[in-house]
Amino acid sequence: NIDVITLIMFSHIFQSTALKMLMEDRMREHYALSATKGYSEPQQEFYDTLIIEIREKASKHGWSFASNFNNKALRDRIRSFFNKRIYQPKKRLRKIIENPTKKTNAKALVAHLQLIQQHSSKDEQHR
Repeated sequence: NIDVITLIMFSHIFQSTALKMLMEDRMREHYALSATKGYSEPQQEFYDTLIIEIREKASKHGWSFASNFNNKALRDRIRSFFNKRIYQPKKRLRKIIENPTKKTNAKALVAHLQLIQQHSSKDEQHR
């Protein structure tokens, strides 16, 4: 059961399955906007819409945010969520590619290749 305190904690805001699924469902859209638009009006609209969706979803589950947890604070948590799942792994992958012969990097590259192959085959099945 999630309460007000849990919802405002940085590391736990999207730990509920419902909120985490909502964020994961919007990840591709966020990435596309950030890759093509930078921080622009469309991306601001994306954040505003997502904030409304998060608050509505939390309310449907009977969860509430502390009164001082405003939209700016929630937007910061959204950015952190996407940063952790998109940009930090990309940065790590760049470092791995820069030194692919290092043993741990080679293992990571093999794992990435296997993931790419899995997703490629799933994409082909959906066509």
